[in-house]
Amino acid sequence: MVSVVQCILFTLIIILFSVVYPISGYHQKKKLVRKNTRIPNSKVSWYKESMIWAWAPTLFILVVTLLCGFKLRDLGIKPVDLSSSSLSNWIVYSSIIIFFIYLGYNVYSIIVLKYSKESRQHSLKQLPEDIIALLPVTKNEKRTWTCVAITAGVSEEIQYRGYLFFAIPFLSPQISVWLVLTISTLLFGIGHIYQGKSAIKPTIAGLLFGFMYIVFDSIIPIIILHIVQDLVVRDLLDN
Repeated sequence: MVSVVQCILFTLIIILFSVVYPISGYHQKKKLVRKNTRIPNSKVSWYKESMIWAWAPTLFILVVTLLCGFKLRDLGIKPVDLSSSSLSNWIVYSSIIIFFIYLGYNVYSIIVLKYSKESRQHSLKQLPEDIIALLPVTKNEKRTWTCVAITAGVSEEIQYRGYLFFAIPFLSPQISVWLVLTISTLLFGIGHIYQGKSAIKPTIAGLLFGFMYIVFDSIIPIIILHIVQDLVVRDLLDN
């Protein structure tokens, strides 16, 4: 019975990741761009709608998983456990160093972009116009963006890393963890395909996050890194 429920849930989640998210993201982005110059607080409404789309399936996954007799730790919500890694020590330690370097770089970027107008202008030149249109400008939008970053960090890591790395081996025990990583990365990229060419960046980030999850055997540090990364663009646009 548990296997049947998990198969149904897995099928629904795959449809959500590969069909619903990219189509919804594309149409919502177009709608926001149309409204942006005419309707006040349109970005805030879009941000809130995005958070609902993120939290609803996440809570559904958590509830169904718990009702099936599994625990939150099965979704990676547990302390870091380096001892469970089958990777060699040099890969584990190198990954930890890379993790903290990348985390530190993002924290540094947040500070620099908040206080350096020149850095903001330089960064904006490297972004396409349709992505810039999604970024917060007013104080209210920036406060809401902080909630968006937290939501994305928690919900996307539970969905794309915690759930997929649990469900795929559960349904197909013989599958390699590296194939799971590949599937997770591709679905994460597809979910962001509404960003156009810029979708390559979240795809690469998804690969990094997935690998780090394999190393840490916990999504908690990945959630932190994800949130901090999404906060980097919070202050790119001046009010």
